[in-house]
Amino acid sequence: MARPDIDDALIAKGWLTPDTYARHYASLPASSAIYALVVTPDLFCLEPGIIGYVGKSVNVRQRLAAHEMITLIRTSQPAAHIRRWFMPVPELDLSAAEVAAIQKFNPPYNIQHRNRGIHVAS
Repeated sequence: MARPDIDDALIAKGWLTPDTYARHYASLPASSAIYALVVTPDLFCLEPGIIGYVGKSVNVRQRLAAHEMITLIRTSQPAAHIRRWFMPVPELDLSAAEVAAIQKFNPPYNIQHRNRGIHVAS
């Protein structure tokens, strides 16, 4: 069962998924893209999921074939279900697109470019 709140937002922005049960299926290309790992607490997606990680790759098919973050998430949350999403992006625009997606989604497994805490004016 898809989570329409997350899936619809990604679909509206042109994201695709290689997960065959999804409405916007596309094979992973051997070309540049940004990608997101959507983490739900269980396989049946009964609770809301989150965008847990965002990354970039010049060959997204190869990158997602054995991504270490997928292993880390599964180790820390054994029952979690991870769905992969990607958006083709020209290689020259990868870094900017990745930073924009990290800042928009604020994924907890990303270290760089996240918004952490609140700046308090002195």
